[in-house]
Amino acid sequence: ELLSPEEYVVSWNRRLRQYAENPERNSPATRIQEAFWSNADVGSLPYQRGDLVALLVDRAIDRASRGERNLDDLMRALVARSRAGEVDFEVVELLDAIAAASDAETAARVRAIVVDGTDVVLGEDFDLPDRTLALEPGGYYQVMSKR
Repeated sequence: ELLSPEEYVVSWNRRLRQYAENPERNSPATRIQEAFWSNADVGSLPYQRGDLVALLVDRAIDRASRGERNLDDLMRALVARSRAGEVDFEVVELLDAIAAASDAETAARVRAIVVDGTDVVLGEDFDLPDRTLALEPGGYYQVMSKR
């Protein structure tokens, strides 16, 4: 069942707040590897980051292709390559695929977030016809009406 527009906003606001309030949000990939199963904050971080990174990559692909492709297209191509046995995907291969589908700047941004633990910075990446993204005083983003 699809979310209503209101449910969609509530869902995104919950995810944005959870990421912002996660005390481990700046943990590098090495910390996630060591503490994924033993620390709940670390264990949730890849999922929280994943939502936001997917948003960034989707928007970058959309811009680079002038609306002709999106993240779904990239993921389908990666799954097909994997099933064909072409490549075992590691971080480098995934970043190369992101760069090819969007641009080198997006791939570098994703690497900084996923590998180094740099904060996800949103803004122009989140564009809905009737919504905007606002940085709240508590340091977290919230989806707001453009009215």
